[in-house]
Amino acid sequence: MRAVVVGAWRDDRTGPIQVVSGAVGRERVHYEAERNAYYDVLEQTQQGSLDVTSWMEWLIGCLGRAIAAAEEGLGTVLGRARFWERFEAVALNARQRQVLTRLLDGFDGKLTSSKYAKLAKCSQDTAARDMRALVDQGVLIRNAAGGRSTSYDLAPSARS
Repeated sequence: MRAVVVGAWRDDRTGPIQVVSGAVGRERVHYEAERNAYYDVLEQTQQGSLDVTSWMEWLIGCLGRAIAAAEEGLGTVLGRARFWERFEAVALNARQRQVLTRLLDGFDGKLTSSKYAKLAKCSQDTAARDMRALVDQGVLIRNAAGGRSTSYDLAPSARS
């Protein structure tokens, strides 16, 4: 991770510019600037003939990747919107909303009462009550393992 200098030109001296998300050590790269490829294809196109096929292939490839990324982002946004519409009649407290938002954003690992308590900054008892209410309302499901290994996930009906 590095600081972003606002209002300045991009600087790739320490590596390519990347758009990433996720926990440290488990980052997901959503975009990496392809500056060298741009200059390579530009130079290749400018040498000799008037054939711009390689330039057009490169440009269309960039466009295709941009459209795919936009579709993925839109799919995520629409999925969240459908989730909140489906459960708009369910009475949720601020803690429940906060944890559900985190789950929708791609929570790493399994949701346990301990993790819920840390995310919501509440006691284990409060976390257990909140999670039980979410199961009763069909928002969460309890996974098969029980006891200390009890974990929860969004109900299948909540995902679609």
